[in-house]
Amino acid sequence: MLYISGKNWVLADARRGAEGGIRIIDVKEKNFTTIFPLAEGVDEWDKNTYGACSGPLTNADKAKFVTHGLAIRKRKGDIYTLYAVHHGDRESIEVFALDASRSPPSATWIGCVVAPDPIGLNSVAALPNEGFVATNFMPRNGPADALEKLRTGEQNGELWTWYPSQGWSKVADSESAGANGVEASEDGKTFYVAEWGSQTFFRLRLDGKTSQRDSISLGFRVDNVHFAPDGSLVVAGQHEDMTGAVAVKINPQSLRVTPLVDYAKTPGWVGGASVAVAVGDQLWLGLSVGSNRVAIVPAPK
Repeated sequence: MLYISGKNWVLADARRGAEGGIRIIDVKEKNFTTIFPLAEGVDEWDKNTYGACSGPLTNADKAKFVTHGLAIRKRKGDIYTLYAVHHGDRESIEVFALDASRSPPSATWIGCVVAPDPIGLNSVAALPNEGFVATNFMPRNGPADALEKLRTGEQNGELWTWYPSQGWSKVADSESAGANGVEASEDGKTFYVAEWGSQTFFRLRLDGKTSQRDSISLGFRVDNVHFAPDGSLVVAGQHEDMTGAVAVKINPQSLRVTPLVDYAKTPGWVGGASVAVAVGDQLWLGLSVGSNRVAIVPAPK
């Protein structure tokens, strides 16, 4: 889930089988519209940029369209590139042209980037020059005890970047215990990563030759990270038992942590919060596996 800054819209992904797809939520009216897939939708494959893509989604994959993480890059005016982590017949980043001048915005499929085996994608963030960075949360087809080892803090994945001219590259010094949410600085040289398994958050600075990694323990299952309109990072996740909702604000320069909300298991909630986004004077909390709801709470002053 993410907020289109300065607009009246929140984008939401979905992972519930037949209820999958990309939703657009009207911030004022609190109603939603599915913008992909649409029965009347037309694909516009950009083969110059995504020529290695295996082609448009199959009808079966499009019908259920299981998405996991979203990111956008502003292009020109109200046109954005939208990236969506997809789990289906292919493990991929699906790419769309998002037209936010319409009400509601429209999403047109323009290509894909298939992940190398055995990467298990989780989140994505836009980079300059048509690139992106993605997290390998847990490799696919791993051993039966992979999740349990991950929960104890065992490193199992890392960050990967992709550029049209270079393809996929593993990011140095990014090894993680459940690399989950990710954000990137505007110049693409600094990554901010939610490390779910070790309950930590880290900043990774790269200059092309060396790297500097700074980690802080947050004491909860750190799930996602998004920039707020004020330039801070809003980081959210669950308690140890994967219930409740915890969100903090982190200064990207000093890494100072400011608590925002901390809810224990709440009646009516299934599972815990996976993401928090700042929308005006509110926090929108995406509720994780087992729920199809968004919780809206006042943002602390």
